[in-house]
Amino acid sequence: RTMGRTLVLPPHQRMYLLTSKDQGQRNAFSFEHFFHMERIHEEHVGLDIISMKEFLEIVMEGTFVDPKTQKPLFPPGNRTDWDGADEKDQRELKRWLRNNITSTIMRWDPEQCLAAFPKTADPGDMDSLKEMHKHIMDTGGM
Repeated sequence: RTMGRTLVLPPHQRMYLLTSKDQGQRNAFSFEHFFHMERIHEEHVGLDIISMKEFLEIVMEGTFVDPKTQKPLFPPGNRTDWDGADEKDQRELKRWLRNNITSTIMRWDPEQCLAAFPKTADPGDMDSLKEMHKHIMDTGGM
């Protein structure tokens, strides 16, 4: 019943107009500070949500391999914690992810593949989604 998809949240970062360090206030935020990601995960069976740190710890296990060299890929400086990184470091991580990780995973073509989520966590809603998919494929696909 899993979709086999994992949403990797970006590291905590400074956000425009929310960066005051006055009175010991937080100056780096993540999606988790604005959205209840654990609840979203609970409501959508098969959608895993992890932090960038968790993802990069998986990368450090040698999980991703360069398709050209067949050697494991590792993040810049073998760094896994990018929370609160400055803009220069954030650009380095984004560039590395774009140039390395995206080339090692399946690319999603929205013209060929549609993402869908069941209405609720009820197994019957998942079954309805599967039936809808089967009907679409049986009648000529997308």
